[in-house]
Amino acid sequence: MTDRPLREALLIDGVLSGLTGLVATPLAGVLAEPLGLPTSALLVGGLCCVAYAAALLVAATRRVVSRRFAAVVVDINVVSALGSAVLAIVAPLTTAGGVVFVALAVALVVLATVQWRALGQGKPAKIEVNS
Repeated sequence: MTDRPLREALLIDGVLSGLTGLVATPLAGVLAEPLGLPTSALLVGGLCCVAYAAALLVAATRRVVSRRFAAVVVDINVVSALGSAVLAIVAPLTTAGGVVFVALAVALVVLATVQWRALGQGKPAKIEVNS
């Protein structure tokens, strides 16, 4: 069994997380008001994304991809998706901020699903029908 799908899923997550952090961090002051978030929240979120991206990219480029690490990444993405959805609903965001956090939640669910499938845990069960 090849780890290529898992490696690619982690790389995609790493690149997207890195891009998010590289946009959110330097532009935190500019994005804060249109999204309805404090500048400090965008700065911390952006820096966390950069650190997370670095860990993903290192893990994805190792000779052997750690399945345990990948399983933790799936969990992180699921929890992050739930957190983003909750923020979109309860936080005093602008309409644009709400849209961004809903889109983020959807993207995180897609990433988690792809990674879960790549781990082999998402394979549909074989159902045998005796006739």
